[in-house]
Amino acid sequence: MTEASATLHLVFSAPGLQDCRAQLGAGDAIVLLEDAVCARSAWEPIADVRCCALQPDLNLRGLSDGHDTIRTIDHAQLVTLCIEFARNASWR
Repeated sequence: MTEASATLHLVFSAPGLQDCRAQLGAGDAIVLLEDAVCARSAWEPIADVRCCALQPDLNLRGLSDGHDTIRTIDHAQLVTLCIEFARNASWR
């Protein structure tokens, strides 16, 4: 389990990613889903914040998984993250 105050941020769009950034804290994680995977090129790493992108969403949009600071995950790994974090927030 992660620290109790850490949050898993599920981001579904580029505007959602912008809104989410202001709420990030140490130990948080972001998962880019749906159209948010297209915004991964604009991602600038934040200390102590993990960022992942869902591989099937990358594939659907014809995007490669190569990105230095964003880890690609599958649905099983997404479920594991949801279990790991006691809190989550969705950003549309």
